[in-house]
Amino acid sequence: MCEWCGKEFIAKRKMSKGKPRRFCGRSCSAKWRMSQPEYKRKYTEEDRKEASRKFNELRMRPDFQENLQAYYNSDRNPFKDPEQAPAIRAKAHVALRAKGYAMLNGGNGQPLPVPQQMLAAALGWPTEYVVPTGKRQAGRPTSYKIDIAEPTLKIAVEVDGVGHIAKDRQMQDRSKTEYLQEHGWTVIRVQNKEVLTDLRAVLQRILSTT
Repeated sequence: MCEWCGKEFIAKRKMSKGKPRRFCGRSCSAKWRMSQPEYKRKYTEEDRKEASRKFNELRMRPDFQENLQAYYNSDRNPFKDPEQAPAIRAKAHVALRAKGYAMLNGGNGQPLPVPQQMLAAALGWPTEYVVPTGKRQAGRPTSYKIDIAEPTLKIAVEVDGVGHIAKDRQMQDRSKTEYLQEHGWTVIRVQNKEVLTDLRAVLQRILSTT
């Protein structure tokens, strides 16, 4: 049994010196270490900054991004399962808010996600633009919110995060896009990582439609 989470597990291999494994995985092992006061004292603020810098460098590597995208699109990604996705997403949001990343969550009553803020500021267009749909219809809300909109030209920009790869979310996105297009809107979808890594290219793509 894992000493941190209490989960039963079968050890595939023993630790060095023949000692049995105490944790079900590296995550629980790391959480246990960070719960120990003596370990926290050794792990300084400089250590945390250096670890963060190295991870950010890793994230920018093409092979890392390719592997990450392959995982997002694979059946191993629980967010693609409509039955698991809502519970997992809610758990992730709680964890992010607890760690001080509330600005990444977005949603009603919450700050806009950072990529959406960046792109809206660069375009100078309003955010969370409401398009009423009238009376509630089967599978359709009474209104849609466009992430970033140019109402005069009817250009709708949707800035999608990893949550949009879930099957149920994709169905909602298709319904929203179809409705907007039927009512004269040009819908452009961009990914969070596109905005964060190449904002200029995203702007050129959007402005080329005006």
